[in-house]
Amino acid sequence: MADDLTPAEAFGALADERRVEILRALDATAGRASSFSALRTRVDVSDSGQFNYHLSRLRPHFVERDEDGYRLTAAGRQVVRAVAAGRFTADARIEEFEHDSRCYCCGATLRVSYRDERLRFHCPDCDREVLNAGFPSSGVRERSPAEVVDAFARFSYHRVSQAREGVCPDCSGPVAGRVTENVPSTIDKPAVVVFTCGVCEGAVWTSFGGLATYDPRVRSFHRDRGIDLDDGYYWEFAQCLSGDFTTVNSTDPWRSTVAFPLGDEICRARFEGSDLVAVEPSD
Repeated sequence: MADDLTPAEAFGALADERRVEILRALDATAGRASSFSALRTRVDVSDSGQFNYHLSRLRPHFVERDEDGYRLTAAGRQVVRAVAAGRFTADARIEEFEHDSRCYCCGATLRVSYRDERLRFHCPDCDREVLNAGFPSSGVRERSPAEVVDAFARFSYHRVSQAREGVCPDCSGPVAGRVTENVPSTIDKPAVVVFTCGVCEGAVWTSFGGLATYDPRVRSFHRDRGIDLDDGYYWEFAQCLSGDFTTVNSTDPWRSTVAFPLGDEICRARFEGSDLVAVEPSD
């Protein structure tokens, strides 16, 4: 769009305490429009010209005006939420602690720590980093260490769930999935699926096995044999983090199969590219 702001212009428009106060004051109206004078009173700026200048810098991207007055735009609401959550200012840390989730490889109790907005799961027996994943610092505030892990599990589940449905979990833009071999060194898989947003360019990474666990046929296979995939954490399932159960059948085009063995029975999820195209019942 012709009136799009550059990133520098967007942050420049917010780089004043008064403007942030204006956004907060509008957020406090719970969606109701506010007149110029009422808004100026809330923000407590005596100089009408100065207040109008700050308000104009926020329009039209963060604040909109109609016949009833001023309101926050969707972008303005996101800014207020991010500021309130400390997304730009918080520096939360959690020292390593023992968590009751288990290593998918050896079954040992994992140890978890949090710093630099990343949650790290370490197996003391295998001496391996089982998982190293991003998690906003706002998810750590007001929670115990164990509650942080539970919140992260739900956060991860819903991000992948939303991305696989074609909606960006960060900005709601359209998302497309693709297979990539550019796998981070901490991921023990031959390839992964990355969902990339066409608007904000945000990315959600997951494995073929991780995607397969969302499929109702795979879930039914486990449920019929007494296993509820919702009872454990996804990082406890080898198919989600290890490449041992994933077979790459071809790379041009990408075709792969994930096996879920239970006793003498096996459920196989077959992918073409990033799409799960078939679930074969056990032999």
